[in-house]
Amino acid sequence: MLNKTHTFCLGVMLMLFSIIVESCLHTYGNMFCSVGIVLGSCWNRVGIAEVLKKEGFIKDFKNVPDDKQGVLRVYLKYGPLNQKIINHIKRESKPGRRIYKQVEDIGKVLNGIGISIYSTSKGILSNKECRENKIGGEHICTVW
Repeated sequence: MLNKTHTFCLGVMLMLFSIIVESCLHTYGNMFCSVGIVLGSCWNRVGIAEVLKKEGFIKDFKNVPDDKQGVLRVYLKYGPLNQKIINHIKRESKPGRRIYKQVEDIGKVLNGIGISIYSTSKGILSNKECRENKIGGEHICTVW
């Protein structure tokens, strides 16, 4: 049987799956505090994980080399009472409909509570970093 925590973990993994990868997702460890996701590693997935860690949405990530492309392990973050930190992830740019924004069009997400992630010429950046660097790009996703 799945409880609320298992259902949330499954939902977060499926959202990350649709945003970042077309590979398998696996959970491991204690479902309440140290849920992790194992993904195939590539530069844009590592960039998204770096932004999520810098903004405080995930606990940590590790890029583990193997014989093929490498493995990216993402450790999800929970609050002191096991409440979820990532409440929602929305994929914005899709293969059939790419969304590009200029720096003037990049705004705050929920008055600064959430973030948007952009793929720019300077790498994967959050909406805050895009405004600081005065650079636009492809709107990958929104997280809160």
